[in-house]
Amino acid sequence: MILAAARQARSGSGFGMEIFMIILIVALIVMMWLSSRKQKKTQQQRDDWRNNLKPGDKVATVSGLLGTIKEADPAHDQVVIDSEGSLSRWRIQAIVKPPVIPHYADEDNNASENSNASDGSSENTHTSSDGQSADVQSADTQSTDTQSDSSQSSSD
Repeated sequence: MILAAARQARSGSGFGMEIFMIILIVALIVMMWLSSRKQKKTQQQRDDWRNNLKPGDKVATVSGLLGTIKEADPAHDQVVIDSEGSLSRWRIQAIVKPPVIPHYADEDNNASENSNASDGSSENTHTSSDGQSADVQSADTQSTDTQSDSSQSSSD
């Protein structure tokens, strides 16, 4: 329908151009209405979530502070956040949902390997995503090997 109106507009008829403009304006109004409706729904969900905050809920602030709610006072639009033992008071509008931190299966394996590595052994291992371990040279060993290689090549 829009293409037909555009063809008529190109053919020189003034009436076709008017129809094309009306259709274009109506389409823009419909898109703006749908967009504002979605924004209102999202805003309402966000406001409901903020008004239902309770102590113990994990939150983040718009500036990036992560913590848990210690006190919530929706009547005064304030919350108190505990972030690693430090308490701070925030406006409720600054509170957002915390980022989702994915739990990987290798985290449990890496934690046990880190505790084994802290017993004084000098070997470094790296666990790949498929669970296989591989020896990894430390940076000191690599630099020593590079220095010895360069000294041998300069003596030749």
